[in-house]
Amino acid sequence: HHDLEDTATERIGTELVGTSVSSTFPVDDQAELAETLVGELDYVEYINVRQRGYTVVDLSVDAMRYEYKVVADPTVPDSAVSTAHTGQVPARVAPVDPPPPTVPPIAPPAVPVDAPASFTG
Repeated sequence: HHDLEDTATERIGTELVGTSVSSTFPVDDQAELAETLVGELDYVEYINVRQRGYTVVDLSVDAMRYEYKVVADPTVPDSAVSTAHTGQVPARVAPVDPPPPTVPPIAPPAVPVDAPASFTG
């Protein structure tokens, strides 16, 4: 959102964050604490720290569609996979007049030095 403190403001970007399919996270008080802390952020739409998985994204000119896939048991190679959450973000139109890019200053060329190298540190 343009202003993270006000989710009624225009959404200017979307970040999809998922777990690693092979990572571990203790499912106990830490998971509950993580869900509570992140869940309090108004701009977070979905949270699941208890399951391992990955995200599948389909981009088109109209929208970004995503699916959070989770595995039943990350320690089993052929574990069952299910969809835990789906969503989509409609395509946005770029601003009509974006600001001009800033050009970094050009550094002067390097000058050779006729002396042995010295290092400090």
